[in-house]
Parts: sequence; structure tokens; C-alpha cells
Amino acid sequence: MPFCGWLCSDTRTGESVQSMSLEDMIRFTMFNGSCSDCGNVAFASGTFAEGNLWSIGVEETLAQLKNELSRFEESFMEAIPSRCYPTMPGSTLENNNYRFWLTDDDNRYEYLHCFKMPEDGVITWNLAENGGKMTCPEIINGDMSIESFECTESGYKLTLTGTPDQIDTVIRFRCEGEAIPLDYEWINSSDKRMAYFGTWRCNSDLSYDPVTAVGCYEREAFCATGKDSSLYLCYEGRILELYCVIDKDYGSADVYIDGVFRCTIDQNSDTRQAHVLCYRTEDLFPCQHILQLYTKDDRMFTVDAVKVIH
Repeated sequence: MPFCGWLCSDTRTGESVQSMSLEDMIRFTMFNGSCSDCGNVAFASGTFAEGNLWSIGVEETLAQLKNELSRFEESFMEAIPSRCYPTMPGSTLENNNYRFWLTDDDNRYEYLHCFKMPEDGVITWNLAENGGKMTCPEIINGDMSIESFECTESGYKLTLTGTPDQIDTVIRFRCEGEAIPLDYEWINSSDKRMAYFGTWRCNSDLSYDPVTAVGCYEREAFCATGKDSSLYLCYEGRILELYCVIDKDYGSADVYIDGVFRCTIDQNSDTRQAHVLCYRTEDLFPCQHILQLYTKDDRMFTVDAVKVIH
């Protein structure tokens, strides 16, 4: 379960240090609430073990936290993680462009939360994989207004004008169409079903290169640093999606499905991006399949996670 508290020095001298501001506490709580695989968030205040002194300012800040969160009763307090745009474990606000989604219990509405609004006021996102269609956008807090809303074959474009909310601008959409929960599973790069051969290393938070794993699924990525390193995965399903990290001077690898060459993935990119969809199979017969991957050079090649749709 995520935990956050205060770091306090000697309160008897009137000195204290907060490890998290009120705004950060609100954003931390709300973003964690958008992921169905995360635990709950709890804040508490109390006395120190050696006496009856209270941490300075903690009670007052927690009262402010409660008041601020009550402003988002419909879009957060009474909402659940989105079925159309779920937040994956290991996500960061930066990776999500400081946006996330929640939904109501009846799947009538989807709530888009925006902690940081683009300067031009334009927000774009992909179509929902489960078939849910976003319609009738409405600002439910803040002083912004909707200038235009477009839906194309590739996704949505929403243009807003005005002053965003100080903490969180929320747009409510009516969810229409057949929003069917997808039957899929995530296979992390560290899953024991992923068989690695050659020179692979795991880049997690405490490993030799933690930056590589930031924004990855469950904050992990496996990296190959030698030519002819390979990956073998036996899975069962219709569609496989391979997610990777791309960056400057990264390498390439050949992908095979059931022993047939499908494509070459080139991870070289001017800018670093985590959890990038680098390969997706066509809709195959729903049975057992084999993914094989072979690196082509000595540059770094990363594997973040695999998504299998049954």
C-alpha cells in the first residue's frame, strides 16, 4: 500500500519539515486512485512516542486536504478506476502527461483529470480499446470552456480556453457504445515466463541504470547489451503487444511469431520514451503462440512488458 508521511525535526523548538505539500498530497492520492492494481492511500497525524506533542501543522493540513478532495466528490470520491483508459502499475504523472481517467459505477461517465494543462489548451488521446465512445464533454470545475471537440478514426482532440483549476481541471464525458471489458493480461519483463538468453540485465529502481525503467510497467525493464541476445515467450491468446523503451543510440531486434519473421524493431530515437508500443500482432487464432526476439547489434535494446489479449 502506498505510504506517505511527514518528516519532522524537533517540534519542541518549533521546527518541522514537510515531505509533501498539500497540492502534492492531493495529486498523489487522486492519481493512485486511478489504478485498480494499487493499494489505498492513508494519511494520519498523532503524537510522538515520547510525549504529547503534535506535529506542527499536520492536523490543519489534513483538514485542508479533506476540504480540497471534497471538491471532486463526483469525479473522484464516488468514482472508480477507468474501464476505458485504465492507469497501469508503474505509471508516473509525467509519463501520462499529468492526466488520468476515472469512471462512475454505472459506466455512464468518464472523467478526464488534468493536473497540468497544455499551453495551447489542446488535449489529444487515443480511442478506447474496449469500444467505449467519449461524447458530450463538459467542464465540471474551474473556469475553462470547451472551444471544440473532434473524434476521428485515430482518436480525440479537445480544445479548451480559459483559466484552468489551480489543482485539477476535470472534464466529464458521456460514455456511449458497447464498453466491453477486455480480457487481457500483462506479462512484465521480469515474469518467469520470459526466457532471456545472452547479455540481459534488469533495470529496476536500484539497479545500475534506474533512469531506463522510469515510466515502465511496474517500473522495470530488461536490457540487452550484446548482439544475438534473445528472448523467448510462450503465450496463449489472439493478439500480442510488445512494449519497449526507445532512446538515443538504442539498437534493433528482429521479431518472430511462431517461427515466422514479422518485423525489425528499431529503438533509436531522438527523445526517450517509456512504455512505447513497438509491435502488435494481427488477430491470430486463439491458441498457444511463441514470441522470439533476436538483437541485431551491440547497442542497448530494452523490453518493458507484453500485453496479451485473449
